[in-house]
Amino acid sequence: MSRYPLDLGVTFRWVPEEGWECSGTGVVRDISAVGLFVLSAESPPCGAWVTCGVMVPDSSDVGNLRIKASGRVVRVVVGGEKQGGFAVCGDMQLFCNGALRL
Repeated sequence: MSRYPLDLGVTFRWVPEEGWECSGTGVVRDISAVGLFVLSAESPPCGAWVTCGVMVPDSSDVGNLRIKASGRVVRVVVGGEKQGGFAVCGDMQLFCNGALRL
């Protein structure tokens, strides 16, 4: 599976077992058709179901582009000297304003 490097902001949400919604922000390091890796100081636990919204800058060529992702956290990397993050495997969706107009 091909992975494509990115450096775009992302917001993410998950609901832990305790039941209240948690959220965070980070940067997408890379993305593929079935997953993405998020660099973030805060990470959901492995196995958590997350939803992500990637912030793509407006472009006159493409218009308003959004990437939405949802899936399970399959790997968590703890910070240390480098910033930590987490890998999500699931459903990647790409939306463009006007793409569904007839």
